[in-house]
Amino acid sequence: TRRLEATEAAQLYVQRVAPLLDELDEAGQQVADAGEGVRGLLRVSAPTTLAELHLVPLLPLLAERYPELSFELVLTNSMVDLVAERIDVALRMGRLADTSFVARKLADLQRLVVASPAYLERKGEPRSPQDLAQGHDCLLYRYPGFSSQWSFRRPVPEGDAEVQRVAVSSRFVMDSGTALRDCARAGLGLALLPRWLLNQPLERGELRTVLDDYEATASDFDGAIWLVYPSRRHVPSKVRAFVEVLMERFARC
Repeated sequence: TRRLEATEAAQLYVQRVAPLLDELDEAGQQVADAGEGVRGLLRVSAPTTLAELHLVPLLPLLAERYPELSFELVLTNSMVDLVAERIDVALRMGRLADTSFVARKLADLQRLVVASPAYLERKGEPRSPQDLAQGHDCLLYRYPGFSSQWSFRRPVPEGDAEVQRVAVSSRFVMDSGTALRDCARAGLGLALLPRWLLNQPLERGELRTVLDDYEATASDFDGAIWLVYPSRRHVPSKVRAFVEVLMERFARC
C-alpha cells in the first residue's frame, strides 16, 4: 500500500534533463541516418485514387533513383494514425485538423462539376446550383467529411462570398473517385470531382464542366493536397527524398 512520489528537486531535475535527452536522441538519429543514406522501408499512407494516379506512377523513378529503398503503401480513404501505424509520410486532402504534425502543401484542391456531352444533351445543362435539385442525376462520393449537400460560391475579390447549398440525390454512391469519373463519362449523371482526376477526360472531350462561374465542394472550400509526417525535429533522409520527388511531380500538374 506504500506510494512513492518524486521530490520537488527530482521533478525539477527531470524537467531540465528531459530536453537534453531528446536532443541527444535526435543527434544519434541524425548521425545514423547520415551514415545509412536513403535506404530502408518507407511506409506511405494515401487516399486510394490519388495514389493510383500520382503516387504509383512515381515508383519506377523512386526505385531507380534509390535502389536501397523499399516501399509499403497503405491506400485507404480513412484517416490513419501515423504514429500507431508507423507511417513515415502521408498524403491527405482537404483541411488539416491535426496541427501537431509537419505539413507541406502539394497543391490547391480545386473541384469541378462535370458531366458527359451525352448526359447534358439528354438532361440539359444546369445554369445555377439550384438547377441540380430539379431533375438532375448526381453521382455521390463516399469519403470522410463529404456530404450529399454540394456547396457553391462565386469568387469575389474582397469579403466573404455567399454560399449556396444544394441537397443532391443519386442512384449511385461510391468511394472510388476513378469509378465516379467513369460513371460520369458513361452518362450516368453529374459528378463533383477534383481537377487532378479530370485532366485527360476534359482534354479528350469525354467530360464537360458546368457551373463554371462557381467554386464547388462537398466538404470545405479552400482545401489542399498535403504531405504530412509525424516528426517536427528529425526528418529521415528517406522521407526527404520521397517528399522532394513528390513536390517535383505536383509542380508539373
